[in-house]
Amino acid sequence: MNIIRSKIHACRTNRFDAVRPKRTGATATEFAIVLPMFLLLVFACCDFARVIHFRQHVANAARVGATHGAMIRFTNATEADWRSDVENVMREELANLPSTDPSDSIIDVQFRDLSSGARVVETEVTLPFRTVVQWPVLPTEIQVHHHAEFHQFR
Repeated sequence: MNIIRSKIHACRTNRFDAVRPKRTGATATEFAIVLPMFLLLVFACCDFARVIHFRQHVANAARVGATHGAMIRFTNATEADWRSDVENVMREELANLPSTDPSDSIIDVQFRDLSSGARVVETEVTLPFRTVVQWPVLPTEIQVHHHAEFHQFR
């Protein structure tokens, strides 16, 4: 009984082997075609994720600076120290961003007085983002910018 089964199995295997086309080298060719497209997609996703992460850090720096500036009152005599303090807080926040130099950033700290007597602190941060790959159509450096403002509450 086992001999009959093994002969039937051998016949079926041989029959399917004869019908199946030979694919010598087809897998390697498909892999060679698909691999560059796959790597392009992976690097594009990585750069996109990096720019989102970078943008979040720049936004956090602007918000931290505006919040810090809104918490501290100042006069005309102490305005320069106040600006310097707010800029330092923002640079410290940007220092948490890996592979960037906070000295490359452009930081602007302003305030405006409202008719109600309240003061609004405005901060702007601009920092260049550099891509990992030099994309053919896209620039290799993008200026990431964020503006934040808070009312002074003390």
